[in-house]
Amino acid sequence: MKKWCMIAVAVSVFGCGVKLDEADVEACEHIVEAGKALTATATMSGAPALTDDHERNDLALVDVSGGKGGFAAFTVLENGDYLFYLDTDVPMEILNSAGVPVAFEKTEKSISACKEVKAKYTVGLMLGTYSLRLGPTSETQVSLIVEHGEHSEE
Repeated sequence: MKKWCMIAVAVSVFGCGVKLDEADVEACEHIVEAGKALTATATMSGAPALTDDHERNDLALVDVSGGKGGFAAFTVLENGDYLFYLDTDVPMEILNSAGVPVAFEKTEKSISACKEVKAKYTVGLMLGTYSLRLGPTSETQVSLIVEHGEHSEE
């Protein structure tokens, strides 16, 4: 009996390690792959559409007040949490169709699954089209991955 207790303790202490979020791991896989080249727009009108189909979006930033930045569009086809992974920590805001900012549920400056992700934003979105406003920043490009996640209460 003692032997089994010792094994159980060893597994619980040493065998579990850090549990990585599946969406984080998937984002890390895609952030190092070739991406779809897009150019941001200086206004919400005509902004390029981002995808959430496991593809990196490489967004060239344009001149905006205070540096580089711009807009990209994102269409939500299913209600839920969406995760935005960026390879550069640039200011980001999500606006609804009326131009009103949507509050992030969580913002992280790194993830444990990989070093390539420099910012992760989690936000609950309903059906509709949203605009991402990036910048101002000194960066000229940002690569991002969008993943649809499930909302979980902890």
